[in-house]
Amino acid sequence: MKELNRYTDAQIIDALHSNLDQGFKMIVDTYTQQVYWNIRRLIVNFHDTEDVVQETFLKIYRSASSFRGDSSLKTWIFRISTNEALRYLEKQQHKHEQNGNEPSEWFTAQADEYINYDEEVSVKFQKAIHSLPPTQKAVFNLRYYDELDYDEIALALDISPASAKQNYHIAKEKIKAIITE
Repeated sequence: MKELNRYTDAQIIDALHSNLDQGFKMIVDTYTQQVYWNIRRLIVNFHDTEDVVQETFLKIYRSASSFRGDSSLKTWIFRISTNEALRYLEKQQHKHEQNGNEPSEWFTAQADEYINYDEEVSVKFQKAIHSLPPTQKAVFNLRYYDELDYDEIALALDISPASAKQNYHIAKEKIKAIITE
């Protein structure tokens, strides 16, 4: 075992093939923090994030035996976690639209525990990110925070690398515009 319960993807994949439960435990030990923050940056609310993280790991466990290796294990995990977060956001958006709430009202209510309102630039930055359409927000977060390359982002979001690059550029420009207002 590596320091801090970090395993290589090869070790995890070998374990998944020989002992699904052991391989899954290795995934949890290695990827929990990355999955949590990937989802948290999209959803914002702590309690909702916890629920989506649990759903993500259930989905990973249920589909672990079918991992084919078409992408890296990390990319596959990010794809599942991002899709779960986006699915949750779509449900929440629909629910809030039915109740007549504006997206900005919903973000402010969710962000209170997440953003340090004493740092004006940080507030503008986070609000700018959360004003982006879901795909741009996901691409921006995966590139900026998780440092995935465009090919990995494309696989994670089921888009082309060119689309990933374009979405990141557009998101970055929108964020700059909002911050410099």
